[in-house]
Amino acid sequence: WVDVARTRRLSDLLATTIAQSGGLPDPMTDVRAAAGALPMWAAGLDGGNQTVGVVDSGIDTDSCYFWDERFPVLEPTGQAVGRNSNWTMFESDEHRKVAMYVMRADASD
Repeated sequence: WVDVARTRRLSDLLATTIAQSGGLPDPMTDVRAAAGALPMWAAGLDGGNQTVGVVDSGIDTDSCYFWDERFPVLEPTGQAVGRNSNWTMFESDEHRKVAMYVMRADASD
């Protein structure tokens, strides 16, 4: 099997430009031209200080996305309320990424 070796390049800035402005910068090949086409970031909308809800079967607390050295294990802080009151819950205003986590079995994926 023989194939052409393709050049790899990052396209984060280009993808961000398309998402924010709805089009490609002109000229398309100049990624630096994309820097001026970020109206959401220019307006201060960068996702900072936002809370996002995620529904999953569990989170990997060792992942760099959720790790906080002050909370090596998400110890339950209480019971979930409602129909599933036998589930435990972690809740914190100090964790780097996790504000609330309802655990059905344990605190890891």
